[in-house]
Amino acid sequence: MDVSHDLEELYSVYRWIEDPFSEEGRKRFKSACNAFNKILSHEWVRNIVNARDEITIIDVCGGTGIASIALAKTILDVDETKKVRIVIIDLRKSVLDIAKQFSRHELGIEAETYIKDVRKLYELDDINADIALLWGRSTPHFSPWDLTKLYANVAMCLNEKGIFIVEEYDRVYSVFLTRGYKEFLFKGDLEENPVITIHADHDYITGYIKRIAYDLSTGKRVTMNVYFWDIASSAAFLWMFFKDIDFIPRKESKVWGFIVARHPRKELRSEDIAFGIPQIIQTD
Repeated sequence: MDVSHDLEELYSVYRWIEDPFSEEGRKRFKSACNAFNKILSHEWVRNIVNARDEITIIDVCGGTGIASIALAKTILDVDETKKVRIVIIDLRKSVLDIAKQFSRHELGIEAETYIKDVRKLYELDDINADIALLWGRSTPHFSPWDLTKLYANVAMCLNEKGIFIVEEYDRVYSVFLTRGYKEFLFKGDLEENPVITIHADHDYITGYIKRIAYDLSTGKRVTMNVYFWDIASSAAFLWMFFKDIDFIPRKESKVWGFIVARHPRKELRSEDIAFGIPQIIQTD
């Protein structure tokens, strides 16, 4: 199975704003910069940025690098003496080529890029990053099994004080509680990108729901596997691999925001989970 080809096919039908040189892509980039202004005020993130003269950022499922380049720009806008190294991982060469162009355009430096399955980040043995990013609400691409592997791999790529920031959205609330799961949905724009998705199957072992997406303007059809993650589940999975977890809600929504995980566990001990209480669920 060629996962890279499958993703290219999916995004040719189920289009996503990722060209940072387009008007809509530019808006998304500015939105990411605004988000990082807020995220950098969080004590954990602020401390690691202030403590480093050179900061390494790894952007997994990074696409065109909108998130990591926005974070780097936000850091440099505060302190231009900082040095920033950006490493972007994705399976699609087409978007990584754009990421290199965009990093040169915005920062004057070229991002390092790797065409890599993020479940095998352990094969990159020279990263040792300070901050990792999973941006763009990407978790539905991953089953519980694969998200476990992704989070474990990210923990291995971070140094002992490292931070992992995951943009996450509560789909249990937005899909199942608010509108109910729909076997037939219209997505996209009626004029420019009319797409319908239809429920096809559910795999009770992987957890994936299979849906068929049809582009009504071209007749093109693709199959996509999705898993509807919520904030609590995604954060709890992260806690298995990081010593503490917090959450920063977006201003406009309490069910959409940023999970912040700090200090990857280099050794997994059951007692750390059994006796611990992460910041995200602590009450005064």
